[in-house]
Parts: sequence; C-alpha cells; structure tokens
Amino acid sequence: MSQTDQTTSTDFSDTNLFEALEISPDTMMHVDIMPLIKDGLKYTIQAKRRAQGLAELSVEQKRVRPEKLTPAEAERRRIRRERNRIAATKCRNKKRSQINTLDEESKRLEGLNHKLKEEIGKLQIEKSFLSDTLQAHLSICSLTQAPAIYDQ
Repeated sequence: MSQTDQTTSTDFSDTNLFEALEISPDTMMHVDIMPLIKDGLKYTIQAKRRAQGLAELSVEQKRVRPEKLTPAEAERRRIRRERNRIAATKCRNKKRSQINTLDEESKRLEGLNHKLKEEIGKLQIEKSFLSDTLQAHLSICSLTQAPAIYDQ
C-alpha cells in the first residue's frame, strides 16, 4: 500500500465511524446512520478511484419534487387522495371488524370445547360406573350361567 492509499482509505466500520464522529452509543439509537454509511462508502470508493488514477465520479442525489400542478390537476389529486383516505379507513374498519368477529368465534368455540371436554369426562365416569356394575352383576346373574336361550 502506498502512502496515499493509507491516508485516503479509512476503515468505516460502525465503531470507528461513530468514534470519528464522536457519537456516543446512547445517541446511536436515535440517529439515522444510513446517510453516514452512504457518505463513508462514497468516500471510500472515490479514494480508491483516485488511487487507481481514475476520474472521480459525480454522485448527485436527485430529489423528485412535484412540478407545479394546474388547478384541475391539483383538484383531481385532492379528490384521489380523499378517496384513498376513505378507502383506507374503510379497509381498516373492515379488518377490525373481521378481527373482532374471529375473536368472538374463537371464544365461543373455546367455551364449547371446554363444555364438551367436561361432558366427555362425565360420560367416561358413567361408563366406568356402568362397566363396574355390569361386572358385579355378571358374577351373580343366573341368566349368564343358564344355557343361552336367545342364541337360536
């Protein structure tokens, strides 16, 4: 690396960049660093181009500004924005309504599921009771010991 390369190329890692700009870590959370990163990259590229003997690139950020609108165009734009605002509000309200409907349906189904699980538990207890009663009855029942008259 030549002397010019050492002086013109700088490591633009986040830490070095913030130290060079004297930005504290607390402030970093509130600062938009994208312009800083873009400027650092632009500087690095330009330094490398100069080191290679190439011409510098002219980088311009063009901001698109709305041209002067005629009154008719301005009115159409206002109407279109108003329609869009109304449509967006309607869409948000519809989405809210759908969310509320789904929430109510979910609560209803959860309640039904809970009731059905309780009923399953009760039926299992009843089945167990009836099964035990049948087993106790089978040991003393005379019909089960007699020949089967219903098998014909």
